[in-house]
Amino acid sequence: MTDDGQPSTQRLYAHNDSCAMFVDVSDIVVLVASKKYTSILSNSREQYFTVDHGLMDVHATLNQDIFIRVHRSSVVNRRFIDGITCDDEGRLFVLMRGMDRPLRVTQAPSNLRPM
Repeated sequence: MTDDGQPSTQRLYAHNDSCAMFVDVSDIVVLVASKKYTSILSNSREQYFTVDHGLMDVHATLNQDIFIRVHRSSVVNRRFIDGITCDDEGRLFVLMRGMDRPLRVTQAPSNLRPM
């Protein structure tokens, strides 16, 4: 924990099909629930890695001012938000750097905005 009570995780141990490594938290674009695991998209490596813990557990170790839960299955890093849009039915979507499709927003916290 930091002085202001925020979690202080700096790196997460993750793996993919070809390697296992520590991924800097500041490099994580998005975290997505994948059953009892969490998939993370690394900005610099432009690929997904898997963390062997559930999304809720991983999110609890991260700075909640930067990593925002936008859906029950996804958490985004505010630093990588390229935009926020809505469709014809008024549903919100967040556009994330490095992702082809926008993420649906069902939990829109007041701090959902790019940094």
